[in-house]
This record gives sequence, C-alpha cells and structure tokens, in this order.
Amino acid sequence: MRTVAILLLWLCCAPLAQAAQHHLLIVNGIGGIDAYRELFARRSTSLYQAAIAAGIDTDNITLLSEAALPDTTLPHRLSNKSTILQALAEIGARAQPDDRVFIILIGHGNPRDNGAAFNLPGPDITARELAAALSALEKQLVVVVNTASASGPFIEALSGERRIVITATSSGREYYATLFADYFVAAFAEAGADTDKDERVSMLEAFAFARRETQRAYDNEKQLSTEHALLDDNGDGDGSREPGEFAADGALANRV
Repeated sequence: MRTVAILLLWLCCAPLAQAAQHHLLIVNGIGGIDAYRELFARRSTSLYQAAIAAGIDTDNITLLSEAALPDTTLPHRLSNKSTILQALAEIGARAQPDDRVFIILIGHGNPRDNGAAFNLPGPDITARELAAALSALEKQLVVVVNTASASGPFIEALSGERRIVITATSSGREYYATLFADYFVAAFAEAGADTDKDERVSMLEAFAFARRETQRAYDNEKQLSTEHALLDDNGDGDGSREPGEFAADGALANRV
C-alpha cells in the first residue's frame, strides 16, 4: 500500500509533458511596385489569419513586412535582414526540442552568386545566410517555404535532417513572379487541399494542391508554366516535383 501511495503522489505532482508548439515566421518581402505590394500583403494577411484559425498562439507568430498590414493584431516589424535574423534568434531562444518552426517567404527573389536571394527592404538575404541562421534550430523540426521567383537554389542550401524545404521554382533561372504562393496560402485558408479528409492539411497536401492549381492557372491561360515547384524532406538537397508518402521525398511532409 505504501508503494501505491507513493506512486499516486508522484503522478499527482509530476508535471505534465507539454505538447510540441508551433512557431510561425511570415516574411513579406519588398514588392517594388504597388500591385506587388498589395498582392504580397494580401497573401501574408491571409496566411496569418489561417494560422490563427488553426489554433496557433499569436505569441508564436511573427509577421515581418515592408509596410504595416491590415487585419492583423501584431505590431508592425520591418522585413529587413537584421529583423529576420533577430526573429529567428528569438524563436530559437523560446522553442523547445521537438517544436515545429515554420518559415514562409512571400515576395520576389533573384539568382545570386551561384545561389539565390530573397528580396528585402535594404540588403537581401541569401540562401546561404538563411541556412546559417537556421543552425540554431537543429533540435526543432523546421519547415521553410520560399514562394518567390528564383527560389530553387534554397533547396540545396537549406536541406537537412528534420527539414522540409519547399520552393516555388526549380532553379534560379525561373525568375518571373510566381503564382505558387496564392495557392499555397489557399491550401490553408480555403477548402480543397485536405485530400484525405482528416480535417487537417499536411505540408505534402498543401504542396500538391498549390502545384496542381498553379499548373491549372497556366493551362487556363494557354501559357507555358514559368515555375516548377520542388519539395525536399529527406535531406539529400535534391527536391522532387512529384513527392509522395512513399516516394523519395514526401514522407515527412505527409506527417507535418
């Protein structure tokens, strides 16, 4: 009886294991002209609202943008390189092992020194610079989605263990503005991407939905596609256009 009593006391006093937290960093890059500023703002705001609806705590959401965005409760923080690096350091300081960190880049990109860069107010951030900043998140599962033009080289730079990397293009040579972001955001903000009907959208489902709808948009306009999205989640630095649960890439993304 004494042993049972001690066990019950221990169970009552032991802290409950905390569930893994989700941390979301949305970076709205420089638009260049009003049309793109408005487009990127709309995409970022929609993703922010979808995250709130999905139950992510606002304390775990960081939204950086070229200008203040409507329909958000977060104070405006400029999406320049120093603020991005600071935001990643802040997430790294509070994230626990096994937490999930999502980084979504919405904007323009361009080839840069055998790699690529994401365009920001002030100096751009390169794929290598972002990779260096992510080294502080080795204990967390990290998802990076670069929806910009010329984003393909981010696959090789960011690929690693417990990493899911998605890019809107397959190379730095695909440098036209992309449609992929519209449909990637729509995968979470609207219905239609949940193909297995489990009332959740996995990263694999979001990728497949965005890729399919992007191609449909080009087909409807009778245009050749200028973007070919990739997903890498096995750490080999080689993204797949058609990942799947049982394919070379896609198993991890299917579970997240």
